[in-house]
Amino acid sequence: MHNADTVLITGGSGNIGSHLTTMLLDEGYNVRHLGRKPSRGAVRGYVWDYKRGYLDPEALVGVQHIIHLAGADIAAKRWTAARRQVLLDSRVKTALLLHEQLRANEHNVRTFISAGGIAYGDRGEAWLSEEEPFGDSLDGEICMQW
Repeated sequence: MHNADTVLITGGSGNIGSHLTTMLLDEGYNVRHLGRKPSRGAVRGYVWDYKRGYLDPEALVGVQHIIHLAGADIAAKRWTAARRQVLLDSRVKTALLLHEQLRANEHNVRTFISAGGIAYGDRGEAWLSEEEPFGDSLDGEICMQW
């Protein structure tokens, strides 16, 4: 990434996203957020709704990098069957919406980073690589589909 590039962050109002936003702004990047509410200011917020398949087309104009952190708070509620589906959909369906919009429209996106939780389960002190099989857990299932 280069200074003055524009970075679009999904989940930008979350803990990691807000710290990342501050860091990128301090380094001279233009930062946008993609979320449920529009906003103006140092960081402009654009609206999307994966349930309706909507993404404000202006959100991607002039963007070189996307950092996808969106997803329902994994620790906020008990993992009932319904909550598990929300956790999965809020990550997988948002990534699919971004992918569909990029495929359907001209864009300048050069980098797409999608970051999530730990997918390997507890393996103690073992060193793990991206080639390791996912753990047999909700985290593993989410990351595999994401």
